[in-house]
Amino acid sequence: MEITITFRDGPIEAEIRTSEEEDYDKVLTELAEFVDGYGPVHRQQEPAEDGSEPETEEDPQQVTLSESSEESDEDVSNPVVAEIDATEFEFYSVLQEGRVNEDEVEEFPAILTAPDVLGDSEQERAINAAAVIMTVLSDIHDIERIKTSDLKSAVGESGIAESVWKNTSRVEERDVYFNSRGRGGSATVEIRPPGKAVGYEQIERLVDEYRSDSEE
Repeated sequence: MEITITFRDGPIEAEIRTSEEEDYDKVLTELAEFVDGYGPVHRQQEPAEDGSEPETEEDPQQVTLSESSEESDEDVSNPVVAEIDATEFEFYSVLQEGRVNEDEVEEFPAILTAPDVLGDSEQERAINAAAVIMTVLSDIHDIERIKTSDLKSAVGESGIAESVWKNTSRVEERDVYFNSRGRGGSATVEIRPPGKAVGYEQIERLVDEYRSDSEE
């Protein structure tokens, strides 16, 4: 008489046949060794009885890649970029961050693209450009207060006539965005929180304009 032992798992099927004359214990041992060394095939999960999708195990590699991506997003060296919707590449495409040595500003931040998107009037553009410059100085270089004359020159380097700054004294937002002290050559200016919020907003405008130009 012939004895048949069948092992099935999904599409995999193993069959062992033996006769009464053969060593039956040996056949069972071989089958046990096969099962011990067998890795189950991946089965497609059947839908649950209630029609809901079955729960699937997360791929450890996929989870690791996802976590690495999130860490990469958080690992931003530029503190301004961490506050806005822009990459560091986009930031440096529209702005020059300047250079500071031992709390002395050797080179002021400057806007590298046309400042037209910063406002409808020259005065508005000058104030918003100043907010951008002071935001970069504060966040990247820890410089909170500078001479007003230096800020006026920095605004001029960003493509806005220095003479416009004098006319911004009549614009209400100037005192909201900046804390000014002194007069004449000794006058200084510091950015206030509302001014920094505007600085972030205007940098995003510059980046949006850069993106639009890049798509054309």
